Amino acid sequence: MSRRTVWTILGVVALTLVAGAAAAQEIRPITIVNPVFMASGIGDNDCYSDVSDGTHWIPILGWETQGRQYTGLMNNDHPDLKAAGGAPHGSQVAYTDGKNESMFRQFLPDEVLEADTLYTLMVDAAHFSGHWGGYADDVWWGNSIQLWVADSDGTGGFTSYKCLVSEPLIENPGLRVFSTFTLTFDSSTLSADSDLFDKVLEIRLVGGQYEGRVAFDRVTMTAETIVPEPATMGLLALGGLAMLRRRR
Repeated sequence: MSRRTVWTILGVVALTLVAGAAAAQEIRPITIVNPVFMASGIGDNDCYSDVSDGTHWIPILGWETQGRQYTGLMNNDHPDLKAAGGAPHGSQVAYTDGKNESMFRQFLPDEVLEADTLYTLMVDAAHFSGHWGGYADDVWWGNSIQLWVADSDGTGGFTSYKCLVSEPLIENPGLRVFSTFTLTFDSSTLSADSDLFDKVLEIRLVGGQYEGRVAFDRVTMTAETIVPEPATMGLLALGGLAMLRRRR
């Protein structure tokens, strides 16, 4: 093998390693509408259910709710949130009272489940009263954050829901103490022909079936494409060059 060939091979390997390392570090943020649960028309010193002022529903931009009488917002003037030192982000937090599978949900119509992608969902949450439950074996029985997929029905709605992963809020850092909870889902664990790919992603913040108020604040999410490790890519490059040389 000539010296020129050796340097060519080393150069290709070096470039491959650099490109692989750069690709592996690329993380794409996913847009969450109203990630800190802000809504106008919220009065002082009270909670508002989904959000009701007693005469009409005040919408929470970007979010749908289940169990309206057990979900809502509270602002920094509410005694419970004052005792917690206020909202970690913004001036309001969402809450569920842990009854009738109460939850907040947001569909991400511009985001579909992609192959070989690591999804990371992070939510700030705090236990405000009652039971702080967490049950890994049932997505409805305990307070949890969840990632789902759904089919578009063609009219702006969604159907055929499927839970990808549920992270129970088991750790209790203390009453009215906000902590960041993280959920991950690696789509490379699915079979290549899975019918879950290309379905719309959905976030759920679930209050479960038990008494107990749980507050949620900032929601963030990222997607990272899973690529071969740089060393593996380098070996593949060497193998390809070797085969080309052998053919010559």
